[in-house]
Amino acid sequence: MKVQVIIERGTDGTFDANMEYISSVPFGLLGQGNTVSEVIDDFYNSYSEIKAMYQTEGNECPMLEFEFKYDMPSFSHVFANEISSVNFV
Repeated sequence: MKVQVIIERGTDGTFDANMEYISSVPFGLLGQGNTVSEVIDDFYNSYSEIKAMYQTEGNECPMLEFEFKYDMPSFSHVFANEISSVNFV
């Protein structure tokens, strides 16, 4: 199942990644970090921890595929070097 994850930059400059709510998935996931790369790594770590918990309990964890989307401050942080005024002329 493909789910969307929104990456947002906070007023303190750190980043959060939040999984969209899906009623058929019995958990939510969150990642936090000082950079977009860190927040994505932390998000995947959260998913790994959930999968391990399910396995320990003898349950099957929903298999998820993530599509990351960015708010504007996060987007500009990630793609600032690729965007220039030359591209918009």
